[in-house]
Amino acid sequence: MDADDDSLYDVTEEDSHLFASREFEEYLQSLEGEDERIAPRSAYTARSPGTPQRAPSSHNRTSAIQTLLSLGSQLFSPSTQRAMASAPVVNQFSAYPSLPSPPRTPSPTMPGSFRLYREVDELDSPPVILRNSQNVPPALLSPPSSGQAGAKDESQLVARASREAITATPHLSQRTSQLSINPQRRIVGTRLFSSAAASPAVVTEERNRGLAPPPRTKRAFQTIEEDEEQPYLQETPSERASQRPRLMSDIVPPRYGVSTRDPSILHKPQPQSHPIQVHSSRLHDVLRELPWSFRYSICSFVSTGMIDWDSIELDKLRAILRQNPTRTTYNVDIGGTAHEFLPQDKRSEVPVSNKGLLSALDDEERILASSQRTRESGQIEWPAGHVRFSAVLERRGGPKEAPELKLVLRPPSLAVNNSNRFTRKLGSCAVLSVTIEDSLLRQADVSYLYDSIAHGLLIDGEVFHAICAKDGSVTFVSGMTAPYLGLRAMTSDEFWLWFVTWHNDWRLEHNQSMTKWGARMQLGLSDSVPGPTLECDHILFEPDIISPAWDGEGKPPSEMIMTDGAGYMSNQIALYIQKTYGLRHPPAAVQIRIAGAKGLLVVCPANYENGTLRVWIRPSQIKSFLMKQHLNDPSLRTIDTLRPSDYTTPSHITAQLLINLHENHVPALLLCDLFAASLEAAAQPFLKYASQEDRLALCKSIESECRLVTVRLSRSGLLLRGRETTALRSDLTTPHFPPTIEEAAYCSLQAGFSHASNQHVNEKVKFILKSVISQYVEGFKFPLDQSLDALIIPDPCGILAEGEIAFYFPDAFQEPEGMMIDCLTRDVLIYRHPGVLPTDAQKVRAVDKDVLRKWKGVIMVSTRGSRSLASLLSGGDYDGDRAIIIWDERIVSPFQNAPLDQASPPPGFQENIRKVGESVDEFESRTCALDIKAQRRELQKYLLAGMKSDFIMQR
Repeated sequence: MDADDDSLYDVTEEDSHLFASREFEEYLQSLEGEDERIAPRSAYTARSPGTPQRAPSSHNRTSAIQTLLSLGSQLFSPSTQRAMASAPVVNQFSAYPSLPSPPRTPSPTMPGSFRLYREVDELDSPPVILRNSQNVPPALLSPPSSGQAGAKDESQLVARASREAITATPHLSQRTSQLSINPQRRIVGTRLFSSAAASPAVVTEERNRGLAPPPRTKRAFQTIEEDEEQPYLQETPSERASQRPRLMSDIVPPRYGVSTRDPSILHKPQPQSHPIQVHSSRLHDVLRELPWSFRYSICSFVSTGMIDWDSIELDKLRAILRQNPTRTTYNVDIGGTAHEFLPQDKRSEVPVSNKGLLSALDDEERILASSQRTRESGQIEWPAGHVRFSAVLERRGGPKEAPELKLVLRPPSLAVNNSNRFTRKLGSCAVLSVTIEDSLLRQADVSYLYDSIAHGLLIDGEVFHAICAKDGSVTFVSGMTAPYLGLRAMTSDEFWLWFVTWHNDWRLEHNQSMTKWGARMQLGLSDSVPGPTLECDHILFEPDIISPAWDGEGKPPSEMIMTDGAGYMSNQIALYIQKTYGLRHPPAAVQIRIAGAKGLLVVCPANYENGTLRVWIRPSQIKSFLMKQHLNDPSLRTIDTLRPSDYTTPSHITAQLLINLHENHVPALLLCDLFAASLEAAAQPFLKYASQEDRLALCKSIESECRLVTVRLSRSGLLLRGRETTALRSDLTTPHFPPTIEEAAYCSLQAGFSHASNQHVNEKVKFILKSVISQYVEGFKFPLDQSLDALIIPDPCGILAEGEIAFYFPDAFQEPEGMMIDCLTRDVLIYRHPGVLPTDAQKVRAVDKDVLRKWKGVIMVSTRGSRSLASLLSGGDYDGDRAIIIWDERIVSPFQNAPLDQASPPPGFQENIRKVGESVDEFESRTCALDIKAQRRELQKYLLAGMKSDFIMQR
């Protein structure tokens, strides 16, 4: 299609002289002298590339000139003199060439600057009289070549225009009406004039890619000729999802611009652009039609050297395509056949694909494919996101500064509790975790490693770009599931930018540093279970409680925010989570992620309750910033539950706590006696053989010392069960030999085998005893009976005095003396790891308040005083931090609180700290003119900053 035959062009008031000047009028009149006539053009007539344009007849040119001059004068006249009725009627198409377009300098509203509007107002919308032309299908605005037009009659063109109108996406300003086409009427085309504001080629390319922002200038256009009695264009409400309004910007929110086309159809992979890849151009066109589990397995075999690309036969791959399995069991039917491509002698080295894993991938694809429909109906179902795809980046020769990098794909694994917001949003197959080999981190220059990773990974045509780096591992995402998310076809860079902005738009908080923004990407990777989905108006805001000691200047310091990281939730949410987790009691608090907030949600006081699912978020909980329209996405309004509140008793005394207790006047002899008594009590069951009671006591000791129940629950996923498939549940019931020595000995003893008579069991018991003694002696860690570990929350009712706490046991607790208690009412010590400063342990008073008995199993601390109690405990807050309470009188009585000035830095300390980093405003001014790929590279410098920290630690 010619660049001249594009859709809308902007006309600014600075260009009015083009219509009113004598030179322009003389140019148009000079065309009237040509003798060659032109036949009336139909709605889809256009010249072929390379064909000279023919001049219209004198009569038609005169009419067109009058129309053009009249329209130009009306367009740039005062608004009070313009009206829709004054637009002239054009009988024929204009055939004048487009005016030349001078180059434009980048501005905040042009593609490349990536400005995203918070709200779409009238300034972003076209003039009122133009709005009804925004829905005209592209075929009407951009006629095809004359060769195509000559091969089709008018009825075929009408049918084609009708089909294209179904998929046409209007401007966001059209909220109440759409334009529908009546195929019984004659189609008359529309020709839009160009101006010097933008070149036709640039505008066409940008609008096709969805990158052009909403135009802010006026436009000139010719009206559509039609019979006055029955116009073929009529305003009617539309309910088609594909015609819902969408933002004309780089970021397309879900539900807008629905497209089911694979992005790779429009954007072919470019292997030369990716130094780290597992890809075959020869096989890609066939492999891309197969399920991802099959493609990933083939790439895994190649990356490990078990096969090479040349040994794979195309005919064999095409034969698999002809099997035509049902779509609901696509991975189950085909994914497990990848091992057939291995040589016979290597098939035994690769385990057969787990059917439960393949079934989980089928379930995810089904849920993603139907997500648009189910979310519109209110029946939200999330992909499980339990399949984990991982790889290792290894060094294979080459110089130390620039080694040859090899990506080795590991077989996928299934873990019920390995789910997070990103895998549930994109699906498991679109998220890849890559571990970097230690030798790469120790190399002299880590910039080479960063540059290689920043180009992205190419795995069978799918491009994965990095979004996060932590603890020697880098997380990558791919846009392979973009069509399921209601997104248009886009490049991998465009999808990456959409995804990062969807999670945390850096441009919405100008005062934050880019380093802090980059660290917030990790919040979406926290293991969680999806909870209830809330309505937008049920996500409310609650102000933080600020200490009266704050002077009111600037932002209050975190230690003076008495509710830092803790909001409220309704009782209905607590009951929902109790049912989801199978808890005995509704949780008093839950560690969550919702939208851009993180931290705790505490059950609200009675005066907040109204019987609905609601949350109250505090400003201190907001960590990432979102566009307002992104809240239309249910995944951001869903409470991602990390863990409900619980407590464990007894807690353990560690080496740091021992030092802290001794420095605060607890006798060293007392601590030694407690340590020796605890070690003797732990070893005693291993030394008894006489009776069955001794064997059962040993089982109990192994379970408590090795925490077998917790390990088993965590491995089976019962702690984070949430929603799962039948296939996953069946996998959990499959019998296996105990995976650890502790579990093997425990199961043998329970089955009746004695470590006194069975050598096999005796060896295992002896190994466990050595491990227990080593843990006590080398780690200086032992349990203390009168202690517990629980979440800390701010006082929900604000009735606790400074220096007071409250704790209520969910069930009656038996003291060592045999007395049953349901709460603590005495002096206690509260401590939080790691315990570096003397003030990290505090003596406080535990009290009983009837109004607080609703919150059980959590440590409630006062919101009064000059600073929060949590900030004294190793600089903690209330976003999920845990603390230890000790009420053993032998330890509490001699303990003395350290002076509070030891918890603060010395005078003048802050003045000697120079903040190094780039703010959002500085970053925007530096990168506003860059293209998408360069912008992604600049953003990744902050997202992958964890690689530099890992590199320093490895050295």
